[in-house]
Amino acid sequence: MNLSKLILLFGIFFSLFFLACSEPSIQDDAHKAAELSMLSNTAAMENDLSTAGNLYNDVQAIMNKYRQNGKFEEFYQLYSSFLAESAVIEDQKTQTTSSGSDSAPE
Repeated sequence: MNLSKLILLFGIFFSLFFLACSEPSIQDDAHKAAELSMLSNTAAMENDLSTAGNLYNDVQAIMNKYRQNGKFEEFYQLYSSFLAESAVIEDQKTQTTSSGSDSAPE
């Protein structure tokens, strides 16, 4: 094989390898979607409906990616677990904050 063809072949291989590695994983996307969902809910509760709508659309775009490639079930399980985990953390923060204010002298 010619040296220039070998170099070209290795160049193509490494380019494809790095391209594949740079694609966010399903776990990364599920985590990002869960974070965006929580931010959307917070914005809606604060009556910032424009921001809430934009964040919701971002979540739907991520979800549609997995609906189209046939991996939605796997994505949704991860997404749901991240949402549940975040809800537990938020509950713990709320309990810590409220218990700290209960013991404060008036």
